[in-house]
Amino acid sequence: MVCHRIGETMIDIKELKSNVHTIIQKENILTFLDIITANPSLSYLNHLLLFAQDKRAEVVCGRGAWEAMGRTIKEGATMLHIIYPAIVITEEGVPYKENDKFIRDEETDIPFMIKQSKFDIRYLIMGVYAYSDTEGKEIEERPALEHILDRIATITELTPEILDKPFPLFELGEYDAETKRFFLSKSCPSEKENETLLSIFVDYMMDEHKNTDKELKLGIKYVVLKYFGCDIKKINGALFGLLRKRTEEELVLFFRELQYFSWKAINELQEIPTLNFDETAFVNELLYSDRKDDLYCLFDNVIASIDYADPEGLNDDIKEELVNLRHKISLLDADNIQEMYIKKQRNQIFTYPATPIRYDLNTYLKRK
Repeated sequence: MVCHRIGETMIDIKELKSNVHTIIQKENILTFLDIITANPSLSYLNHLLLFAQDKRAEVVCGRGAWEAMGRTIKEGATMLHIIYPAIVITEEGVPYKENDKFIRDEETDIPFMIKQSKFDIRYLIMGVYAYSDTEGKEIEERPALEHILDRIATITELTPEILDKPFPLFELGEYDAETKRFFLSKSCPSEKENETLLSIFVDYMMDEHKNTDKELKLGIKYVVLKYFGCDIKKINGALFGLLRKRTEEELVLFFRELQYFSWKAINELQEIPTLNFDETAFVNELLYSDRKDDLYCLFDNVIASIDYADPEGLNDDIKEELVNLRHKISLLDADNIQEMYIKKQRNQIFTYPATPIRYDLNTYLKRK
């Protein structure tokens, strides 16, 4: 699988993945985790790509997004590259007509088709710039995580029980996978409560997915805790030493799951869910109507027509994201869809600041 942009050097995905052994070295792993923390909505391949180009752990955006935030690109700034999944039409559909007029479904008003359009994915290279290569208006700080106990209780339908007992390894709380219960130490100081609750939540999330990878949980905790401004000093590079025993294929899976679960936790804990980078691309390319029926039809057609047999397995990830995004759109009310549609028409759907998608998270999680 090779990505390219006209006039740019090609990027070999296999070569990019082979860099995972360098990333897991003690002196590199925390830098890589910081890159994920700064850009959690990007795909794991884009995290690998950013690390290979520039080890600054900063937010990256395209020129248009920075300018919309009141910032400009500094003279001599280094353009970085990330992978952009573009959905392209490979064959135009043929609508059914009578007397030169479209014949439409009476309920949905969608034209009947003699032949549906066909689509495919093209992986293009998009130019972005790091925050320190821009200047101008200060960007807003990430809002503090509030009501975390309520958020976790809503997501998990569990409430931490306060216990006056010691926990292993000097922890201030724990999740008991056998009894499906949260415990918080009575001696947990208030300034450590968010940190402890987030750590417990990651344990819960991974247990729900039957994933017992200790290094993976540790990496997710680092990203989630740091993203929400909690103390991560006790997590150091040496704790990831066992990753050196893994094969390249196992490490690629590790970084893929690290991005997936880190973003999942962050997005669920935020008060309002937002689009990730790939979803932002899909909305910009596919949100041609503010009618659900139109969008269902288009999404179903795209999902059905894309060839998923690519050697690197990238298209399978895209299919899963498209299916999930379609479901999120199904949970939006008419006003939410219209709001996104208007933003799209005005070219205001950016990765940063992330675009809210106001579906009911609990309904979505029950489906998952």
